[in-house]
Amino acid sequence: MRGESCSTICATTSYCSAFCSECSSSHVRSRERIEDECIARIRLNALLGALYATFGLTLITALVLYDFEFLYFMIFNLCLLPVLFLIIEQLLLWRFRQEGRHEE
Repeated sequence: MRGESCSTICATTSYCSAFCSECSSSHVRSRERIEDECIARIRLNALLGALYATFGLTLITALVLYDFEFLYFMIFNLCLLPVLFLIIEQLLLWRFRQEGRHEE
């Protein structure tokens, strides 16, 4: 039984690390056509929102989950921050562009 759980952890860790490296290498620092203070602020707000969400989820999970379930979540949590950052950043950029279209 212990051998099975160790192999499962190793497989999950290798899958998660491959996913994280692909996300962080290709998409996290994508450039916009116009890089100004507004884009930098949107990125900062997206990173802050992703950090708050990840921290809150980790805190709740630490109180609720035990044993290997907690370990699996912590492995998943490695990929959660860059993914949440990308989702929040794209949402904020989309909303910013929509506001720009309505002003014209």
